[in-house]
Amino acid sequence: MALPNDITTVTVTGKYLDGAGNPQSGAVTFTPSNELTDLSGKTVLAQVPIVSSLGTLGTFSQPGLACTDNAGLQPSGWWWVIGVAVPGAQQSFSAFLPSAFGATVDITSVSPEVALPTAQTVGPSSAPITFAQQAGGLSVPFVSSVNGQSGNVTVANAGLLGLANTWTAANAFDQSIVIPEGSNAWMGTVAVTGNTPVTVNTTAVSAKSRVFLTIQSPGGTPGAVYVGTVTPGVSFTVVSTSPSDSSTAAWHIINHS
Repeated sequence: MALPNDITTVTVTGKYLDGAGNPQSGAVTFTPSNELTDLSGKTVLAQVPIVSSLGTLGTFSQPGLACTDNAGLQPSGWWWVIGVAVPGAQQSFSAFLPSAFGATVDITSVSPEVALPTAQTVGPSSAPITFAQQAGGLSVPFVSSVNGQSGNVTVANAGLLGLANTWTAANAFDQSIVIPEGSNAWMGTVAVTGNTPVTVNTTAVSAKSRVFLTIQSPGGTPGAVYVGTVTPGVSFTVVSTSPSDSSTAAWHIINHS
């Protein structure tokens, strides 16, 4: 599969000799950690090995390997799995091939990365990959799976994921979901003033919002608190059925599809 012209590539070369200086036979393979797509989701590079056989002098030269820091390839943070099938030098390791190497790099200059797995599992295209600092000072994907396996998952804010995050089937959590409060938030508290509507200003509320209310701290003669009016993208009001209700009510916004 030919790479697009805007993809930066590098040529990896190498030479393998035995202890007496005789050329070795064998091959070096390069396999991307993921199926790589462009920004539109079209497959650019399949997750299959690229085989470079050693020549009669024990040398190889593999051109056209995509640099791992190409902004036009997804997912970000991918790497090459390099396999050396040469007598006396057999190994498999994972490594980045950044564009900083230039047009050509010798395999001896490609450093194996400590703790890099040899495969990566990615969630939906709209989901971010959580990165963790590992040995060598490089950020690499820390989550190996989501459904059915253990791992650390970070759900980013709506600005990174887009406004819609759809959950399907059963999603089990063993910890609380932390939702920030503050200006233009999705959750907070409001001081109720009886039958008089109290305005809660937040740009998070929309025409598809369900606003859930509960009394957090009773005050006066508590009544049933409810949502009065909603101004999408601006605010909503909270009212009580009791004219002397001075409770503090908690509110939480969840949008429907």
